[in-house]
Formats: sequence, C-alpha cells, structure tokens
Amino acid sequence: MNKPIFLSKFSVPNILSVKQTVIGKALLLVSLLLLFNLSYSRGGEIYYKDFEDDNYEPFVEHNELLGDLIGLKNIHTGKVILRAEYDDIVSINEKYVRVIKNKKWGIVDTLGKVIIPLDYVSCSDMYNGRVFLENWANKIAVASSNGTLLTKFIYEDWGYHVDGLAPVKLKGLWGFINRQCVVVIPIKYVEVGRPTFGKIKVATPIYETVVLGTTQQANKPWTERVNDVTYKAKKHSIINYQGKTIFTSEDNIHLLEDGKILTASRKAGCSGGGSGWHGTWEDIALYDKSLKRIISYNDCWGIYEMDNISLFRNGKNGKIGYALNDNLIIPETPYVKYVDMDSEYGKPFFIKLVKESGDFTFLRSDGECIEKEGSKCD
Repeated sequence: MNKPIFLSKFSVPNILSVKQTVIGKALLLVSLLLLFNLSYSRGGEIYYKDFEDDNYEPFVEHNELLGDLIGLKNIHTGKVILRAEYDDIVSINEKYVRVIKNKKWGIVDTLGKVIIPLDYVSCSDMYNGRVFLENWANKIAVASSNGTLLTKFIYEDWGYHVDGLAPVKLKGLWGFINRQCVVVIPIKYVEVGRPTFGKIKVATPIYETVVLGTTQQANKPWTERVNDVTYKAKKHSIINYQGKTIFTSEDNIHLLEDGKILTASRKAGCSGGGSGWHGTWEDIALYDKSLKRIISYNDCWGIYEMDNISLFRNGKNGKIGYALNDNLIIPETPYVKYVDMDSEYGKPFFIKLVKESGDFTFLRSDGECIEKEGSKCD
C-alpha cells in the first residue's frame, strides 16, 4: 500500500552525517512515542466491525505514523465516500455518518462535510432532524441537522423522538420534549416507556414521611431530619401525549405495541416460570385501545416476552402457549416444554416447543413457524 505523501519528510538517506543520524533517531523516537500515545488513546469499543448498512461499508488503511484509519465506501460501486482518516465509524442514518477521531465524536455527511464538529464524548444518530450530544461534563444537549444547538447542555439521559416526543432525564427524573425541544410532558417520572398509539407507560415515585424519634419498621430507612421525605416505591400508570393520566391500576401494567393494555397481579402459590419468565401472575386483564376491558383471566400464568411473540405458561399445569405481541391474548397451552435453540445478541432467535405426544414446533422470535427436522406448524 502506498505511503501518504507527508511521510516522505521522515525518509532517511542512505548516507547520513553524525548530525543527521542524531536528528533521525530523535524523529524516530518522537514518532514511536506519538504512535504509542495515539494507539493508547484509541482504546475502547471498536464500532466499525459491527457496522451494518445495505449500501456502505467501512474500510481500513494502515498509516505508518497513525496506525489503522477507517474510511467508508459504496458497496455496489467501490467508490470511496469518506477518506480513511477516522479512528472509527459508528453508524450511518440516511446521509449522516457518526465518526470518531482522537476519542471525539461527531457527524459528517456522505460528501465529507462536517455537520456536527468532532468535539463530543458521544452523539446519537441523526434521527428526524435531531441529534443528542454529550459534552465532556457528561451533560446532554439537542442539535438540529445543521448543527445548531437547540438546548443547553443540561440533560442526563435521552431517547429518540417517537411520534414527535423524546424522553429526557433531568435531576434523576424523566419527561418528554417535542421536536422544538419544548418540555411538553413534565419531567417528574422515575421511569418512562416508548410512546405507543397515543399512550405512554410511566412510573411516579411514592414517598412516605417518617418522623425522627418514632418507632420505625425494619424495612424503613432511618432519617436525619424531622419530617424527612424518604423514597419508598413507584407506581405505574398510563398517560396520553398531553401528559394526562388516562389509566391506573394496582396491578402490573403492560402497554402493548398496538396500544392495548394488559394488567396482571402476582399470586402466591403459583409455580415459578423459571429463568426469563416475568414471575407468575393471576387476574390477567386485557383492555382495548379505548381502555375498555375486553378479556379477563383468573389463573396462574408466567409470561416470557421475545421480539414479536410472548410465551405463556399456565402455572397450574406447567403447559405453554404463545401469542403475537400485536394481538396479545391468553392462548391455548398445548406444549409441555420449550427450548432456546439459537441466540442473537442475547435473545432467542428461534425456540422449540414440544407437545406431550412428542410432536414439536420450531418458532422464530418474530412469530414465524419453521418447518425443519420433522417439525409441525399448527
């Protein structure tokens, strides 16, 4: 591979004077120290090896002074889109490419134009014209697609915009901002979920007041001041996109992908579901998008959620069934066991469901049945 032109200044002639030899050794030492420092500074996760895109892929060029540098090329034409000058290329979303250089993150477009200067600890993908930036004080701000800051660096965590709403964390609590970065759902929740069909699952903290000097239960922390407020628990509910509470329950609440709501309460005496199962439940109820209760089940159940399906285990007889998450119902349970057959990023890629008769079904985590090795699809 051809060396970069600028390295020619460090080339050493065949015949050197003593003075030239000393200078040459000094330059070599400086170069080695620089290379060591650069190599050290590039420690951490390597992103370009996991880069995935249908049209572009990273490539590596070795620089004798700077080490391996990463560029980007078109898969179909082989044309170089970004020269090999970055320490890492993280991802691409439309024309926006996240890059790292000397541990500093930024965004360039596929023409090489700098959109977000490489000055940040990290940055998100450009998504719907918005990007979240983390500065060296570990605070987060939002910028537009032309790099203009839309907020100050005040937030502690964030999530992408969905239906025009993005979750942000401030002083340990969550709320939502719109695309204009105006807080439209107050920052007061200890947990928030993904906006789905006009609904958001949230959790509010439950506090209790303990007066110093009174008898306190063992599970209550001692306080240092009279009437000190102590965090105790959290309560889940469903709010709409205007922040108004529209659904509460004393039971556990699950907001489904299609806007339906599933509630379930724990019951002592039901057999455990095992590893991966979300406990055991009784009194499961399903509400439609208008919050009308449409199905009730009073029994012991275990729930095991995957990508697009959920397994249900009847806690009384141990048998298993499954249902698609976008049309969740409590299903029939004809299977006596299941086996994770393969994994992808820690999640089951497909499972084997076995009936008492020995017949079995292979089911992908997206809900599609696979016919192989004598399996049967119902």
